[in-house]
Amino acid sequence: MFSTTHGWALDDFITQNLSHDCNEANSYNPVLDIHTYDQFKCDLAPELSNSSGETAKYGGTGDEMMEVKKLNHNASERDRRKRVNELYAFLRSLLPIPSDQKKKLSIPNTVSRALKYIPELQEEVETLRCKKDKLLSYRRKEHSDIRTQSAEDPKSKSSVVSSVSSLGDKEVVIQLISSVDQMSKNKKINLLSKVLDCLEQEEDELVLINATTFKSSSEGILLSTLHLQVQGDHKIEVEKLKEKLNTFHH
Repeated sequence: MFSTTHGWALDDFITQNLSHDCNEANSYNPVLDIHTYDQFKCDLAPELSNSSGETAKYGGTGDEMMEVKKLNHNASERDRRKRVNELYAFLRSLLPIPSDQKKKLSIPNTVSRALKYIPELQEEVETLRCKKDKLLSYRRKEHSDIRTQSAEDPKSKSSVVSSVSSLGDKEVVIQLISSVDQMSKNKKINLLSKVLDCLEQEEDELVLINATTFKSSSEGILLSTLHLQVQGDHKIEVEKLKEKLNTFHH
């Protein structure tokens, strides 16, 4: 019924297809291989790790974010308390209280003591300013007096002019004005030393607080200012000091 020629063609076709299938089986492509579950798990592990890293980087889960915020808040609070304590410790160091009591002083007591100490400082500054103005006025007055005396009596043999000004009952300012032309350097130093020795050895117990010397080359004068304080229950006696200083005039 069938042609022999057609039968041979069919056999050739089957043979070719079998050969093609065998070639495809021998040319195995690993890309087309089907992975097992374990293989998928191993392949996805790096990706899962990277994904977890990205999650942590951008805040992680809600619980992790809350924990990070809590730690940051605690660290900031510790730094703030440390700075505040350092500021209060510095404030305590400025207060006029014994060192052993400064460490025991609480923060409210520190603030209270500082509020009381500020007006005291302001009052002290004002007192010192008044003393300064008073000393400057004495200096200007004495400069004027020495110029007047030189103009009225240019041949005067007196080379020293002294003045005594009290600053309350316990302090006094003594000014010695001498002519630069009429006194040598050694004589000026010797005069000042003798005056100090005389004043400090007196029974009034005068103690030198400060001493300054000012030389005016243009006016030819030397101004020595002595700031003294009386000790004990004694009070400043201006007239008595003036009499003592008169013994040093030439």
